[in-house]
Amino acid sequence: MSFISNSQIIGTIFSWLRAQKNIDQITFAKKMKLTQASLSRIENGKAIMNIEQVLFASNILEIESSYVLILFTKLKELLENQGFVIVNSRDTINGRNISFEPITIVRGVLTQHVLSIMNKI
Repeated sequence: MSFISNSQIIGTIFSWLRAQKNIDQITFAKKMKLTQASLSRIENGKAIMNIEQVLFASNILEIESSYVLILFTKLKELLENQGFVIVNSRDTINGRNISFEPITIVRGVLTQHVLSIMNKI
């Protein structure tokens, strides 16, 4: 089984949205009141965004937070259709930590299907 975390999906979405607005990671991190390293961990799915951070990041990017949730739902659906199991970052299987797929897979699916995702919104 191949696992992808919810945090990887959310991080990828914000990384992609940030890039679409031509905002570099350092600038976005400052606006988020984070270090660049912390933002990198979020964008790579190694840190979990809380709801306030999602709302704050959406506001900075001048997008509706509901749009982020729609993107999340569509991307999660596409990944599941490709056979990935979506789990929480802190989930375990039989008491063992889960080994997640590389973040590049999530980015690839988002990039590959962005137009179909956008057309469904």
